[in-house]
Amino acid sequence: MINVRDKFFIIRELSCKYTLKLLYNIASVSRSGYYKWLNKGNKGKKDISYSELENKILEKYVTDITYLFYGDYKKKAYLSAIKDLFNSEIVAYNVSKHLDLSFVLETVNIAVKRNKNSINGLILHSYQGIHYTSKTYQALL
Repeated sequence: MINVRDKFFIIRELSCKYTLKLLYNIASVSRSGYYKWLNKGNKGKKDISYSELENKILEKYVTDITYLFYGDYKKKAYLSAIKDLFNSEIVAYNVSKHLDLSFVLETVNIAVKRNKNSINGLILHSYQGIHYTSKTYQALL
């Protein structure tokens, strides 16, 4: 399940294409919560060198699928997201009306394209759902 902070990040990314009101409803989050998250300042800088930082980012990712209900909870969409565990950044996401394997594979392809050749040694953790245990998904990795 995707946490509220990740939903807020996705809302920010999609806000140029869709109205905020629609995105709040789909993600089941409050407007005030979103703006509270959006207006938070930096919590302080970690005392870490650039080379250490570079080694930590792109080290461990997690992925999952969540359901997004909309239209008085009568319709359903699916969100597949990949998150970097180091900085909690959503590195790739995909929304679909159909819960099929191609939707999940496309999310992985988006992450790979975004990071190009920087994925050597990357650990991608997922639950053992049918999409993530399929032979096609395993071959992609």
